[in-house]
Amino acid sequence: MEASLVNYARPFVDKGPVVEAVKQRLIARAMALGWVCTRDMDLHLMTDGVRIEADADGDLARFIFPADARDVRLRSKTFSPYEMGHSVDRRELGVMVKGLEVSDGLRTRRDIPLDHPALGKGFYGLECKDEEIWRWTNGEAVLPAELWAGCRDHVILRLSLDPNAGQAWIAPDIAGTPGQRTCAAA
Repeated sequence: MEASLVNYARPFVDKGPVVEAVKQRLIARAMALGWVCTRDMDLHLMTDGVRIEADADGDLARFIFPADARDVRLRSKTFSPYEMGHSVDRRELGVMVKGLEVSDGLRTRRDIPLDHPALGKGFYGLECKDEEIWRWTNGEAVLPAELWAGCRDHVILRLSLDPNAGQAWIAPDIAGTPGQRTCAAA
């Protein structure tokens, strides 16, 4: 007698209340095993191979790097809203960028529109709600040098973000401090 996949999963279910219930049970089980979620998405720049930490304050992040930098990438942890049980969105998302500004602290200062053609690799398309626009990164967004053309000596990159939009799982052995927000509380 030949076994087929049809005989193993009847009826086949890939959406709806049964799938949602299973996802919630898996999340609860992960949390019971010590997994937690964090809003710290480890946002940083990799600039010509050098890691630069963000100077962050709520919904703003600032980076300062040399103006002659050529390989600049905005990096972060990623998450899938679908896997977290919050949405049908299956994309791997990094951070939600709501605005970009570059300056050199002297004469050069410009806002970079979120639909700028140079913002391609590592950025998802524009999204909007109630006249607010944003773009998600995929965890490694390339920032081409043309964005800071004309800056002297150094570049100050200022990002407006939604600091509560992303969340990532942390394994039990590196879980951080007690009382940290969990995915269920997100």
